[in-house]
Order: sequence, then structure tokens, then C-alpha cells
Amino acid sequence: MKERFKSIGEKLIFLSAIIFSISLPTSIALDNVAAGIGILGLLIYLLSKVQFPLPPIKPLLFFTIPEFISSLFNVEMLKKLTKYTDINHHLVSYFISFKVFLKENSNLLLTLLSISTIVSSLILAFEAFTHQSIRHFNIHALHLFSSPTRPRGFLNNPLTEAGVLYLLFLLFTFLSFKENRKLYPLTAIFSLIGIILTQSRSYWLGCGLFFFLLFFYSLKKHKKISIVIALLSLLSIGLVTTIPSLKHRLESIDNVKTNASNIDRLTIWNSYLKAFKYEYSPLQLLIGAGEKGKQLAAKHLEESFKEIYKRTESKEKELAHFHRGETHNIYLKFLAKYGILGLLGYLLFWLYILYFNFKFSKILPPLSIISFGYLGFMLAGFFENNFTDAEIQFTLFFLLGFNFAVIKKLKDNLPSTQ
Repeated sequence: MKERFKSIGEKLIFLSAIIFSISLPTSIALDNVAAGIGILGLLIYLLSKVQFPLPPIKPLLFFTIPEFISSLFNVEMLKKLTKYTDINHHLVSYFISFKVFLKENSNLLLTLLSISTIVSSLILAFEAFTHQSIRHFNIHALHLFSSPTRPRGFLNNPLTEAGVLYLLFLLFTFLSFKENRKLYPLTAIFSLIGIILTQSRSYWLGCGLFFFLLFFYSLKKHKKISIVIALLSLLSIGLVTTIPSLKHRLESIDNVKTNASNIDRLTIWNSYLKAFKYEYSPLQLLIGAGEKGKQLAAKHLEESFKEIYKRTESKEKELAHFHRGETHNIYLKFLAKYGILGLLGYLLFWLYILYFNFKFSKILPPLSIISFGYLGFMLAGFFENNFTDAEIQFTLFFLLGFNFAVIKKLKDNLPSTQ
């Protein structure tokens, strides 16, 4: 019976991984199906009482414990713990990915993920240059335009699309250096094109930091590769600067005088900073104010609006206008919801991952590459709540499970004397 439970559990876990490989860049609904099957597979596997290979739990504890502590002091959050915190089914992709990628033969999963990533990028290109949504496609109105519009893709949000594709871009860039398979660099290039077409400036900055770090890393280690990276960077810059709509988005990055999106963000950030100063109790500064943080910041929206917009007239301070009061800064969000402990936990989460990657990069140098990408993701987080988007969380934890599976196999293959 134990062997039967183990066999059924493993099959369900593998099925979950297959669905994740198809759905991560294409469907949040299928992501949830994959998570449900994965949880069922894990439970059945545990019934076999065979030890389940676990990825590192400590990095998860760094941010989930402060979130749970904060929820204990907020009854509404505690009642809906899985909704208002990151303690939810999104974490299951971490355990599923780690388990399946411990096995040597993972080509099927990576091939499916490559195909779905390429398809997702092609759909973004289709929407960008036809000005049609894939969800409401009309063949009779099909036209090609020279100036791309901002596409929404399968995930129906350009920011979310960019975040998912950015993480997959890291995965396939890493695999391009690690494995000798033409499909991986091709997928990386398609995902990069998709990121550019989403016109998501935060991930443009993330890619810029990634390429910058990767170029100087390769310059020391592999000069030929550094030339390839330089060419890719130049092609990306050339694509962005020669297409007017993309060039306009690029030029708007540092425009804090007339760009409404930028000014709204500054208004929101200023409101939260005022809330921390005037509204938060010492306990709330330590453990956060939960969902009440938005209301506390809303008290200062009108004042912040006048300061940032340099206007004397009042503006109706509806949260709907200011993106429902969302911080559009993951660090401010953790500080507002979970306090200093929450922000510290989130930073320790990333420091733990970066430490292990750089530690084992002495054995497998491409681990440094994926770490540079994580730094780009952290940079993007200054301008949006990327870590807490469901689609991005599924993809991130799937990537981290893969990441730690690679490290685990490295450790297992080390000579016993080490």
C-alpha cells in the first residue's frame, strides 16, 4: 500500500509540473489547477510515509512568519489568511518544482515550458502589431500596424506578463549557459522580445541591470559571451529607440513632471511615508497595519497630491484613481502591511537565495547569472508589487524550486571529503 501511495503521489506531482510548464506564461486558471493537483499529490505521497525531498524551508519562513505574526493582531487578515498574505497555495509550485527537477531527465518539462513561453511572446507580438486582443480576436478587422500598442497577452495584464516572462527569461538564459540545447537561447530571446513589447518599464530596468552585471561577469570569464551579451543589449536598445511608442515609454522613465503614472506613484509613496510618520503606532511600525495600511495612507493622499502635483486646488482622493491605494513598491508594501519585521524578512529571503547561489557558483558558474537576474527582479520591485502577484508568485517559486534542485544535485555530487 505504501508503494502504491508513493507511485500515485509521484504521478500526480509530475502531472502538476507538466501543467505548470504549460500554464505559467499562459493561464492563471491552469496554474490553480496545477496547484490543486500538486497539493493532492503531495498529500497522497505523504501517506506512503516515504521521506519527501524538501527544498530549503528557511527562506519561506523569513517572510511568512512576520506575515503570520502581523495577522494575529489583525482579526480580518487572520480570518482570510490565504487571501491577505503570501501563505497560500502559490507556494506549492516551489515544492513541486524541486521534486521533479531533482531527477536528471527533465527535458519534457523544460521543452513544454519553452514552447508555452515562445507562444506567449508571439501572442504579445500579435496583439502589439495588430492592436487586437487575443481574447476578442476578429479576423475581419485584422491589420498590421507599424507602431505597436501595449499588449495584454494571455494573462490580461502587461505588467504581469512582463514579470512572468522576465523570470522565465532568467531560467532560459541560465540554461543557455548550462546546457547545450538550441531551444533554450531561442526561448530566452523570444521572452526578451515579449518583455520589450509589454512596455513595462520596471522590467526594462531589471533587464538593464541584468545585462550590465552579466556583461562584466562574462568579460572576466568568457569574453566571447560578453560580445554576444553586448550585441543583445544593443539590439534591445535599438528596438526600443527606433519604434516611437517604445521610445516614448523609455523616455518617460525619469519624467516626474508630466507623466501621470510616475506622478501618481510619487503621490502614493509620499502618502505612505506620511502615514508611517503620523499614523502608525510603534507596534504597527514593527509588525505592520495589515490591510488598514491603505486607509492610513489614504488620509494623506490629498495633501501628497498637492505637494507632488504642485497644485493648490483639491483633488477627490478616491483610492480608485490612485490604483486602489496599492503602493506600487514591494518594499513599501511589506513595510506597510507587515512592518519592519516583514520588510526585513523579505530582504532576508532574497539574501539567503543570493548567498547560496553565489556560494555554489564556484562549482557551477551559471548560478551567478541567475543571481544577477534576481537582483534585476528586486530592482523592478521598487516600482511595483511584483512579488505578490499570483501569476508571478507561481512562476517565481517554480524557478526557485528548480534553482535549489540544481544546488542539491551539486551538493550530492561533491566528494565526501568536502
